[in-house]
Amino acid sequence: MLRYMLEIWDHYGKVYQTKEKLPVVVPVLVTHAATGWKGRKLSDLIDLPSEAFRVFVPDFHYTLYDSHRENPESYDFNAQVKALLTIWRLSYSEEFMQELYNAFRIIKQIEPETDLMDFLVTVIQYLLAIREEKDHIDIKNIASREIKEGGKKMETIEEMLKREGRDEGVLIGAQQGKLENAREMLLDALVERFGPANQSLVEKIKNIQYVDTLKMLFRLCFRVDSLERFEEQVRKVTE
Repeated sequence: MLRYMLEIWDHYGKVYQTKEKLPVVVPVLVTHAATGWKGRKLSDLIDLPSEAFRVFVPDFHYTLYDSHRENPESYDFNAQVKALLTIWRLSYSEEFMQELYNAFRIIKQIEPETDLMDFLVTVIQYLLAIREEKDHIDIKNIASREIKEGGKKMETIEEMLKREGRDEGVLIGAQQGKLENAREMLLDALVERFGPANQSLVEKIKNIQYVDTLKMLFRLCFRVDSLERFEEQVRKVTE
């Protein structure tokens, strides 16, 4: 939160380029943690040698909105915020489906149409992620009934999500292919340089999940003068 406040002040200074004092930033923390917010101060995260050092830690207050305890109807929120907070409020509750009707009745007030679709996509993705699979059909049916031309919109959204899933699968597959190639190149280079590697080293290399790390080790295997020195470097990057 402190970082966000600093970014706001930094942005303000760049945009307005004024020599006047900076505006006050009132931090608002919105949580939808199922167990409620267990707040801590910044000083709770810092190892203070003694209480005398506490004055050097920038503790500050914030306004808390706990979506599981607060009722969004009590606030003057716009439709997007009110709908989202309504969903968050009972997202893990047995009353969730009934509350979802209310959320979609709020959502259909969103204008223009492009904003409505963007918001619907985000909400549907969130709901499908947090609810059990048995609830997914009910969620789609409620959206279809409550939103104007909801059936068509849900078909469009489902196709978008499928396409995103396919694209993500292609990216994951391509990344996995790069990893396998980098591992094979490194292992082949080790055999050429030092002869067969022991199984422990092979397993460590196979467990490396970053292409850049494997490339760095590939270059390194031509610089070290022994397999033992190379193993030492592998241990450092995998610990």
